[in-house]
Amino acid sequence: MASCYAARARHSGGRTAGQTHRRRPLRSARAVSISGELRRTRELPHFQRNQMRSRFATILKVVCAVLLLASPLIAQTRSEDATQVQTARVRFQEGVRYYDSKQYAKARVAFAQAYALKPHLSILLNLAQSEVRSGYEADAANHFSKYLREVDSSSPTRKEAEKGLARAKKSAGEVLVKTADDGVQILLDGKEQGMSPLDGPLYVAPGSHTLEGKRGTATASTQFDAAAGRARRSHSACPRGSWHLSRGGRGARQGSSGGVGASRGR
Repeated sequence: MASCYAARARHSGGRTAGQTHRRRPLRSARAVSISGELRRTRELPHFQRNQMRSRFATILKVVCAVLLLASPLIAQTRSEDATQVQTARVRFQEGVRYYDSKQYAKARVAFAQAYALKPHLSILLNLAQSEVRSGYEADAANHFSKYLREVDSSSPTRKEAEKGLARAKKSAGEVLVKTADDGVQILLDGKEQGMSPLDGPLYVAPGSHTLEGKRGTATASTQFDAAAGRARRSHSACPRGSWHLSRGGRGARQGSSGGVGASRGR
């Protein structure tokens, strides 16, 4: 029995039965292997690190070059905008001085130049007031009408513009243009007025005028006489039947499709 006990003691490392057996935690071989791989992936070879740095430096150079090229263009655009606004302000102030001294023809030119540079509603209203006082009633009516369409309904200047429009309409003819289809380019006496449907009527000086419609290669045109203070109410007849856009430059023909039309109102 003693020999058996001694053999068990030697097999257990010399511990007796009363001693507690503690096992040291072992690191998994797999864990050691994985951590080693992670360390190896973090440490890239020397030539790969240099290659990545070279690529980054190339990209940085390209970005810097683009910014350097764009900066003068942006600065130039801002400078041009500032110059344009300043010129418009000078022309507007000139127009105000001319208007206050009742030189309405010169005021009209100054306001027109200012509005071309800076299309602002306050300039548009002053332009229309100068036009109606310098014999350009049709232009004044068009500009008063545009102003009333764009200005806020609660603006205190609406009444002033409405009075100006009523005054201008007494000396101008009114043309209401209607097309059977939308998207027709409208020209009046060779000047483009927009695409149909138009925002409002067109005002012209008394006399003969040419109304033209274009859509692609198709065109149609008609002549009409405008009288001061009279409106030409638009419908699809001109004066019989509706227009359609004819090809080959042969002008307007009566038909039932497409079309631009204007007829004399009673």
